Amino acid sequence: MKDLLIKLYEAHRAQNIRSIDSVAAEAKDEIDNYWTIWKKRNKEIISTSNVQKHDSEKLGRYAPRLGHIGSAKKLTINWDDYASRLKGVPAMHRAIRVKPLKAGMYSINCFPKCTEWEWRLIFEYESKFCLYRDSLEYFHKYNIELSRKIRKLKNIKSEDV
Repeated sequence: MKDLLIKLYEAHRAQNIRSIDSVAAEAKDEIDNYWTIWKKRNKEIISTSNVQKHDSEKLGRYAPRLGHIGSAKKLTINWDDYASRLKGVPAMHRAIRVKPLKAGMYSINCFPKCTEWEWRLIFEYESKFCLYRDSLEYFHKYNIELSRKIRKLKNIKSEDV
């Protein structure tokens, strides 16, 4: 009985991992769509004007990223700030993570220096990313619960379960 339960839980865990991968692939497609629109808009701004101080403030600076959190490798969608930081310093190739509100949601307050066109784009895509983020959270919690049950069953000495 114990071995049967372990095999059943491992099969559920494998299916759960496949579900996480499929949700992550869909989220990655949406992130790629955002990036193409974002890059296209920035190139339009650069090509239509001489990029000076006031024009560089019109460029987009925030973009989403699919990343792992913690030692459990939880997948989630974060927003990053890709703006240059210091004058005279080479451009940073790494971004700074934008912190969400306490509820885990992002609002206009999280993006203090975004332009109007960028906020509309963020608002449109954040509604989609919120669904992916919730799904990834659910599957991650279920995966942890299954792992704990498998570990508990493997540690039981007797065969009477």
